[in-house]
Amino acid sequence: MHACSVGRKLGCQAIYVPRLAGAFCALGTLNMPIKHEFGRALLRSLGPCASSTVGPLFAEFERRARSQLDSDGFAAGEIEIRRELELRHPG
Repeated sequence: MHACSVGRKLGCQAIYVPRLAGAFCALGTLNMPIKHEFGRALLRSLGPCASSTVGPLFAEFERRARSQLDSDGFAAGEIEIRRELELRHPG
């Protein structure tokens, strides 16, 4: 979709667009790992009680994720759970 403008900015003389680009895109989507994300925004200070606030949220997300992946047909040994926080400075 952006090949011409990117190629022009890079000084390319020609660009290559595969004839079956849409099919390759769909094939890539079919072959990528299944991933579910659960999240919630909490706007508060991160202090000593953060684990008592965040811990139960992570536990609930993990329960929901395992339930979803179980209904997707995955065995417990095939499931990988990652916990992440996105933090920011005040202001």
